[in-house]
Amino acid sequence: IMPEVSAHLKSVKGSPKKIKPIVDLIRNNSVNDALNHLSVLPNKWAKIVSKVITSASANAQNNFMMDANRLKIVSATVDQGPVLKRIKYHARGRFGRVTKPLSHITITIDQEDA
Repeated sequence: IMPEVSAHLKSVKGSPKKIKPIVDLIRNNSVNDALNHLSVLPNKWAKIVSKVITSASANAQNNFMMDANRLKIVSATVDQGPVLKRIKYHARGRFGRVTKPLSHITITIDQEDA
């Protein structure tokens, strides 16, 4: 039995709230279908998620000799990463806090049974 293969992308600039809807679209799809769906989407996180899927697919093909046409996305998660805290200055000596969240994307794929 073949193990599941995963690829991780850590500290992506973008909040999990914005990336999760894209990942929800491709969960439990085949790798080829997922890449086709993501190529049509206009936002920048779709391109980033497709790169992680491509990386996981390459890991499966090169390290575990899996068939590229039978790969399926088993799980896809987006987790909260570190948050960069910055200051935005306002009038009368005051300031506001600006938070810039980062995300961790994990894609796990496995080979479908024939």
